[in-house]
Amino acid sequence: GQLETVRKNPAAYRGGRGLTAIFGGVSSYRLWQLATRRIHSQNGSLEEAIDALEESFGRNLKDTKHNRARLDELVDGLEDYYEDFCKLNHHVIEVAKRLVVPPIDGLTLSGEIPRIDLVPTGGYAAYFFLKESTKWADELRMPLVQAWCAAALHCTRGEVSVGVYVVADGRHESVAYDANHIAEAERELADLAHRLK
Repeated sequence: GQLETVRKNPAAYRGGRGLTAIFGGVSSYRLWQLATRRIHSQNGSLEEAIDALEESFGRNLKDTKHNRARLDELVDGLEDYYEDFCKLNHHVIEVAKRLVVPPIDGLTLSGEIPRIDLVPTGGYAAYFFLKESTKWADELRMPLVQAWCAAALHCTRGEVSVGVYVVADGRHESVAYDANHIAEAERELADLAHRLK
């Protein structure tokens, strides 16, 4: 994400330079992400999510052989997502959670957490989507999201894990960072915010 880009080269973004969002057309991957919300809505179902995906494809993308094949792949991906989600036995408490962090040395961060679950063994899990597997657990945002979710959920940091659903692999992955890891991430973010002034 954008935080990782800034983390690698903060001098290029000093004073807020280059921190603008670029909006383009709707991607098929974004339509897939939006369809997953239908699975978790009140009385939602896999079938409803597939219907929503097919409808949004027809409304937003041209009817081409390539797009029809892509839609078939994404429907299969929704089925894989639903199957893996059911294995977790989690209860979704919120989708599309908007998170705005209080300014840190003039830097304001915000973003969306696609899904927050109540975990049956206790605590919570916040999940993001990834198209393909990466070293996501090394990203600066992850331990910070754990801390920020704990504050938003009024629980301890140890009661929250963060993770991803890897679309290409059809599986959820998660981790819970310890207090030292979170404190180190908070120090790095504070330093990064200071260098961006």
